Amino acid sequence: MSSISIPKKSGFLTNLQRSMGGVLRRSLTIFLSVFLAIIVGSIIMLLYGQNPIMIYKLLIMGAFGSQVGFFVTIQRATPIIFTAVASALAFRTGVFNVGVEGQFFIGAIAGTYVGYAFKMPTIIHLPLSLLAGFAGGALWAFFPTLMRQKLGVSEIITTIMTNYLATYLISWLTTYPLAASAVTSETPFVQPTAVLPQFQEFTPFGKGTQASVGIFIALGVAFVMWYIFKRTKLGYEWRMVGLSSLFSEFGGINLNKTFIGGMLVSGGIAGLGGAVEILGVWRKYKNLFAVGFGFKGNLAALLGGQNIIGSTVAASLYGAMESGALGLEWNAGVPRQLIDIVVGLIIFFMAAEGMWDFLRKIKIARGEPARRTTENLEV
Repeated sequence: MSSISIPKKSGFLTNLQRSMGGVLRRSLTIFLSVFLAIIVGSIIMLLYGQNPIMIYKLLIMGAFGSQVGFFVTIQRATPIIFTAVASALAFRTGVFNVGVEGQFFIGAIAGTYVGYAFKMPTIIHLPLSLLAGFAGGALWAFFPTLMRQKLGVSEIITTIMTNYLATYLISWLTTYPLAASAVTSETPFVQPTAVLPQFQEFTPFGKGTQASVGIFIALGVAFVMWYIFKRTKLGYEWRMVGLSSLFSEFGGINLNKTFIGGMLVSGGIAGLGGAVEILGVWRKYKNLFAVGFGFKGNLAALLGGQNIIGSTVAASLYGAMESGALGLEWNAGVPRQLIDIVVGLIIFFMAAEGMWDFLRKIKIARGEPARRTTENLEV
C-alpha cells in the first residue's frame, strides 16, 4: 500500500506563522505584565488612601492627553532612545555594555566643549559638535573593550567602573577648568550656531517644554541601526557573534574586529545622545544634569527584547511614563514615591518575561511533542 505524504507548509508561510506567533506571545507577555502591575499598584494606592482609577487616568493623560504632556514625553524619551539603541547594539554583539551612562556623559561634555569653545558657521559647528559627542562616547567605550579582548577582563566590571570615572571626571571639569564661574559647577552656554532647535522656538507647538528636533536624530539613528542589522554584512556579523562567538570564529568572522567595532559604535551612539541632550535641551553642561539615562537605556533594551525597534518602542514608553508621572506630581499632588512604585512595578513585571515563558511552557509541555511528530507524518 503506497504511502500518502502530507504536503509541508511553504517556507514563507512557516516563517510568517513563526513571526506572528512571536509577536502574539510578546504582546501577551506585555499585556499580562501591565495588567498584574496595575492590580498590585492599585492595592498599594488604596493602602495610601489614593484612588487608583484617578491616578492611572492622570498618568495616561499626563503623557498623551495634552500638547504639553506629549512634548514632555518626546523630551524625556529622546535620550533614552539613544541609550537603549546603544545598549541593544552591544547586547546583540555579545557585549554587556553597562557603561552607557558614562559614555552618555563623556559625549555630552565633548559636544558641549566644541559647542561653546569655537565659533564657526552653523552648517559646520552643529555637525561638528554632534560628531564630538559621538567620538567622546566611542573613545570612552574603547578602553573596557580593549581590556576585555586583550586581557580577558569582564566588560561588566570595567564599564561599571568607567561610569564612576566619568562622573567624577566631569564633576572636576565643570567645577574647575571648564566652569563658567567660580561659584557654579557648569560650563558656559554653547554658541547659538551649535544649538539644536526646540519645537517651541520655530513652531506654535511645544510651548512650556524643551523638546527639540533631537527626537528626529534619535529615530534616524534607530532606523539606520535597524537597517544595518537587517540588510548589511556588518550587521550579519554582529548578530552571529552575539549568538555564538565560537561558531562565528569558525565561520571566518574576525571576533576582535567585530567586538571592538560593535562596542565603539554603541558607545558613540550613547555619546551622541549626550550631545543631543545638551545642544537641544540644556544648552550648557550642568554637573549631574541627567543621572540615570544610561541605566534606563539598558533596561529599555532588555524590555525591548534586545532588538533595535523593540528597544526604541520600550524607550518611548518609558519616556511616556516619566512624563505622566511628572504631570501627576505637579497637577494632582500625588507623592513622587508612590508614582515611582507604580512605574517600577510596570517595568518589573515586564522585565520578568521569563516568568510568563515558564508558565506557558508548563501549559504546552504535554501537547508539543505530539504536534512535532505529526508535522511530517506519512500515512
